[in-house]
Amino acid sequence: MRGWYRCRWVGLTVAMVFVLVLVAGCGGSGAATSSSGGNSAADGGGNSSDGGGSSGGGDSQGGGGSQGGGSQGGGSSSGDELAWVPFGPSDPTVPTPSWPAYRSFANGDCGALQAYLDTSDGASLGDFGKAMVAVCEAAIDGRQDRWEAAAALAAADPSSLANDCLADLVKDLLDRALAWHQSHPGGKPVVRFQRLDGETECGRQANSENSSETTADTETTSSTEPPVSETTTDTQAPDTETTSGTTP
Repeated sequence: MRGWYRCRWVGLTVAMVFVLVLVAGCGGSGAATSSSGGNSAADGGGNSSDGGGSSGGGDSQGGGGSQGGGSQGGGSSSGDELAWVPFGPSDPTVPTPSWPAYRSFANGDCGALQAYLDTSDGASLGDFGKAMVAVCEAAIDGRQDRWEAAAALAAADPSSLANDCLADLVKDLLDRALAWHQSHPGGKPVVRFQRLDGETECGRQANSENSSETTADTETTSSTEPPVSETTTDTQAPDTETTSGTTP
């Protein structure tokens, strides 16, 4: 009987151990799953972290974009600038009306440009001259009301400037200035003047042409002058013989 109890106790003990092993195994499996889920969460967290890093990186990149924007902001700062037409102190002053008008315009002297347009020579520039004054006063003097006038006169014929090289420069500036105003309504551009030490490319061409014309005129004048004739006058004293004597 005692042996039976002992066997029963051993059996119960074995059974309890077996159950504990099973429970431990299930618990371990659950822990592994949880750990795996944890890993998955860690992975997910990692992914989220990666995603966050990516997002954060995106923000950081966005920050970089902000830096890029800052750089572009430098570009946008340059976008706030408006390059003016070049001015050269050695550029010619004739012929009119092209060069006197252009020199005042390129130098940013809107008042001098308007004063020239009020002369008989300057009046020949017509609406294109008025467009030059309008964009000069709008961009340089900051007169917002003049942008509308510049836009209204933008289609004026630039050939009235009587110089194709200058007309192209001024027309290009007029178009760029109006495009700038559309992108910056109510703003005033930072005008970047281009003042050279000598002459502009247009000035170099004009000076060369003026020099050629002057040389041609000089040669023409020389060729049309009558030749100087040489007159030689030979004066000979007549031979006179005077005989004086007394006849005995």
